[in-house]
Amino acid sequence: MIEAEFDYCLPSNAYLNQVLQNKGVKGSQILYLGLAHGFYDRLGYFKQIPDCIETMANIIKQN
Repeated sequence: MIEAEFDYCLPSNAYLNQVLQNKGVKGSQILYLGLAHGFYDRLGYFKQIPDCIETMANIIKQN
């Protein structure tokens, strides 16, 4: 899961991630500090987004 530090969904997403891991689903949680919910839509405005895109691409390539 790609997460933002100031995302109102962060607690429920952390819970979902834990439930999935307990059921044997492989995954991880990546937290981007200083960002809020929906940050991914702001490509070109935040310096963390290119890194986020690169991280997602690498995960997809590995699977």
